[in-house]
Amino acid sequence: MNNTDGRKLSEQGFEEALRMFFDNGEIFRCELICCFIQKLKAVLDVMEKDLCSYRFYNSSLLLVYEGEGARYSRIGKMDCFMNPSDDNHSTLDGSLEQCTCECTSEQMDIRMIDFAHVSRDDSHADKSSRDTCPDKGYIFGLKSLIRILRKIQEDHHRKKNLEFVGLTDNAERDSVDS
Repeated sequence: MNNTDGRKLSEQGFEEALRMFFDNGEIFRCELICCFIQKLKAVLDVMEKDLCSYRFYNSSLLLVYEGEGARYSRIGKMDCFMNPSDDNHSTLDGSLEQCTCECTSEQMDIRMIDFAHVSRDDSHADKSSRDTCPDKGYIFGLKSLIRILRKIQEDHHRKKNLEFVGLTDNAERDSVDS
């Protein structure tokens, strides 16, 4: 897939592309999803608090992870879980959560790339920071990506639970979902 293909994706197509991204050919790497969500929330926090005067036009997020299953066989056996916590990691809906996975920068990372059209707007210095903060488009994109990753994570767990109770036939799954 290239940039042109990516621009043509609907939200559903983008979700499916992300599902394929987390499948390394051997296993579905769900345990990495909560790690990516935590890193995305950190980027979101910086965008909302520290980068108010910057606008990120046409920039991108690069998500990478170690796909070689044998190298991280212990991690391949883990699954992704978000547990309630008293930490200050708030979700988009206001509840608190903490990632139970242990991912390192050797296993996965997120990078902001393509800064050719980033600009700084200090012309509103006389206005309150509320008028100029934050880059709402970038914030919307980050929140949307977090929401989609959570949906993929929830769908994966729903499927695993159905398989656990023996409902592996699609017709049986559909009757449970409705």
